[in-house]
Amino acid sequence: MLNKLKNQLTLWYSLGILGAIVFLLVFFFFATNAVFYAQVDETLRTHVNSLVAELEKDKQIAGCGCLSPNSTLLLGVLQMPGMPTAILDENGKVIKSSVDWPLSLQSPQSYRFLQVPIKNNGQIIGSVVMGHPVDAFLKTRQILIIFIIIIMIIIVIPV
Repeated sequence: MLNKLKNQLTLWYSLGILGAIVFLLVFFFFATNAVFYAQVDETLRTHVNSLVAELEKDKQIAGCGCLSPNSTLLLGVLQMPGMPTAILDENGKVIKSSVDWPLSLQSPQSYRFLQVPIKNNGQIIGSVVMGHPVDAFLKTRQILIIFIIIIMIIIVIPV
């Protein structure tokens, strides 16, 4: 009877420890995802908002010319390496872009996109779309999953 109780307690303690470790590893995985995507979103927000502010300021100074395809301002702002950017008119038509658009159909890379409207006197006159590559993170996340699985196996065997 005492041996049976001892075995049951050992099993319950082992399962409890295993469950806690699995919970912590899964929590770590999802926390890492959340932090990464929050950082990418903040980077995109910073770049896009500064670009929109520049376009809105230019719109107030120069009138309608800032969103024309021949605008010298647009030529300068679309040169952010590695971050595809497009300026759209109020109907969603691409005015100017740093790459061929739509990017998702032509690129094997994965991106996270942000679109922010350009306003003039409270009216939307266009928008800026910018992408941030996330391939490096996705590869790192795959390696993290493999390590988590290996750690779980190493922990399960002794338990």
